[in-house]
Amino acid sequence: MFTSNRQGRFTLFQKDLISGKEEPLLADPPAPGASVDDWSSDGRSVIFRRGFGEAIYSLPMEGDPKPQLIAEMPANSDQSHLSPDGKWLAFQANETGRWEVYVAAFPGFTEKRQVSTNGGMEPIWRPDGRELFYLDLDGRLIAVPVSTQPAFDLGAPAALFQTGMRPNLLNQYAAARDGQQFLLLEPDRSAGDSLTFVLDWPARLQPK
Repeated sequence: MFTSNRQGRFTLFQKDLISGKEEPLLADPPAPGASVDDWSSDGRSVIFRRGFGEAIYSLPMEGDPKPQLIAEMPANSDQSHLSPDGKWLAFQANETGRWEVYVAAFPGFTEKRQVSTNGGMEPIWRPDGRELFYLDLDGRLIAVPVSTQPAFDLGAPAALFQTGMRPNLLNQYAAARDGQQFLLLEPDRSAGDSLTFVLDWPARLQPK
């Protein structure tokens, strides 16, 4: 599943990895466009957002694939990911004026609660559902214990390590099934943190 604006508006495409065939999934994507966020572990639902996280939708992958509105968002949202059991949706939103991580019951979008305590982005679930990870605004990877019995509950966030990454709207890491190993995008430090300003640059283009 991927997002493309090849038809003039961002929408969802599905690609068959065997045949290579690509096809759009939305006959009439919502304005100003749609972007895919996640595919449920059972393959039955795709989560996508309208515009810049103005609303969150679910698209059934069985039967008649009509988008189902999950929630209209009071502010921008992004990075919506379903828990492995498909019952909870983690996402980031800046409704407080700062990006924070939240979870809500799926598909009803009830029992919403804030997960991060001092800013957070890029939430992902541990593949076995026992933890929820995110990056704090300083680039540290944070782990939050998750329990589902007798009811859904979140433990206290704990910093694992400094990633060196700057949190943004693109997912930059993945977790192994046991949550003990991670794949991280390595920041490009070749240019350092300095900026170079070139003054009167048109004159440098003139032939000598």
